[in-house]
Amino acid sequence: MGISENNVVSQLDLLVNEKLEKLPSLERKKILGQVFTPDILAGFMASIIKKELQPAHTILDPCIGPNSFFSHFEDPGFNPSLLGIEVDKTLITPAIEAFFKAPDRQLVIDSFLSYPLSNKFDFVIQNPPYVRQELLVKGINTKEIAAESIGAEIADQIPSQSNLYVYFLIKAILHLKDNGLMVAVIYDSWLYNSFGKALKSLLTSLGSVNNIYHFKKDAFPDAEVGATIIEFRKKRTNEPVNYYVRDSIQNMGSLKDFMNLHPVSIPQSDFATFNFNDSSSILFDNDLFAPLGHISKQPIQRGISSIANVHFLHETKRFKEAIPVIKDISKLLTYGSNTHTAYLLALKDTASAATMQYLEQVKTQILETADDKLKGVKDKIRKGGNWFKINLKAPGNFIFNYYLRNNIDFIFNEDQLHASDNFYILSIPEEPLVHLAILNSSFTRISVLRKSRSQGGGLRKIQLYEFTEVPVMKIDALSKSAVAKLGKLGADLKGQNRYNGDDKEIINNIDKLLLAEYNRIADHNVTLEDLQAELKRYIN
Repeated sequence: MGISENNVVSQLDLLVNEKLEKLPSLERKKILGQVFTPDILAGFMASIIKKELQPAHTILDPCIGPNSFFSHFEDPGFNPSLLGIEVDKTLITPAIEAFFKAPDRQLVIDSFLSYPLSNKFDFVIQNPPYVRQELLVKGINTKEIAAESIGAEIADQIPSQSNLYVYFLIKAILHLKDNGLMVAVIYDSWLYNSFGKALKSLLTSLGSVNNIYHFKKDAFPDAEVGATIIEFRKKRTNEPVNYYVRDSIQNMGSLKDFMNLHPVSIPQSDFATFNFNDSSSILFDNDLFAPLGHISKQPIQRGISSIANVHFLHETKRFKEAIPVIKDISKLLTYGSNTHTAYLLALKDTASAATMQYLEQVKTQILETADDKLKGVKDKIRKGGNWFKINLKAPGNFIFNYYLRNNIDFIFNEDQLHASDNFYILSIPEEPLVHLAILNSSFTRISVLRKSRSQGGGLRKIQLYEFTEVPVMKIDALSKSAVAKLGKLGADLKGQNRYNGDDKEIINNIDKLLLAEYNRIADHNVTLEDLQAELKRYIN
């Protein structure tokens, strides 16, 4: 069938009146949202179609790129009719031209959005362009053109923040014959974000999603994102959606290997609202983040343990050796703490006469108690020596209570008071107010909650080894203007009450600022609503 060009010049004239093929490669890829499919993924997707492919069948690839998919349909015994569309003429190599000169193959140089809906196919295979909503304003990929290509009735159901790939998916479905099959690979953010919910609803209204194959990382060589392969049938059924998960495409195996796995079975009626909460819409593996243990300048550790709280922790300073400590998180009303909540009798090798007299009384009481929790203390007493000695640990300027409910708060311990062992201690001397803002952002709260474990009754706990691995945004990855603004927001947050709700506006402003940085650096499209929805998976 060969190659046809449908008014290429007018389609490809851009804002600056340059033709697409004259633009630098990186700029062209950004405008067109080009992220090409690795051969291992392309082969896997082709194998899904080959299960039911017949010689007379027709296959559409709406954006062929380097012809990743159709190259897998040259096997002996397969002779389908292939139609490929590509808007970027610079990708069409002599080898691709030769490929499409074979019988029953046609290449159209044009935008898929302009291709008539009257043309129907048995199969669609595609990696649609990934163009963020803020770039869909001018040129060949405007929202108006995208919406017009699928009709107002369906376009009105697509949220304004949706990526271009949503329009490509829906238009491709409209090109399917009844009972036709679409196999598409897209970034995995749709599983979690707000426009993804609308996409799920549209998919279930137009047919049925049969299978989802989710690769959480390493899916694309030039994009730090996960990927999902969607297997969609243009026929509504009551069969459940099978959701398969692998960490990486490096160990994906064959389609047969997947069939041997035990997928999550999701009823079609629940698919639109299903909570894919094993993962996050945030790309925490991005270089923007670093483990909390790398940000703290001293090893993160638990606070000070007393010998026996009832005898060594007091509300007032009863002994001259007692030191002020932070013990009760509920008494820390603000994000910046400069006051203690108790006194700890912190003894080394010696004590005053009055204190020694008290210790003799305590020793007798401990030995006479039947409490098994004091067994270790009893053993120390029986061995003799300074059983009352407490080893003080270096304080830090941030503390975090590792038992979590609705307040997942990092406290700025500006005066570096000692804290008890229900806190983790961190030392972050660099830009502490900037870090106060970052640590109390929804980004950090989500990353803490994802590593925490339920204790029942709404209580969660995070272990020390998990806490040190919590990913946190790095200051040196952010713009200078963002760091300056975060410092001011941190200063405002420092004096805010943690319980009366007055902190919400400041934290929302922190989130908005970090979202702008995150979406810019990670080339992502997470919204404030996405962050808040993800938090609600864990807390009320």
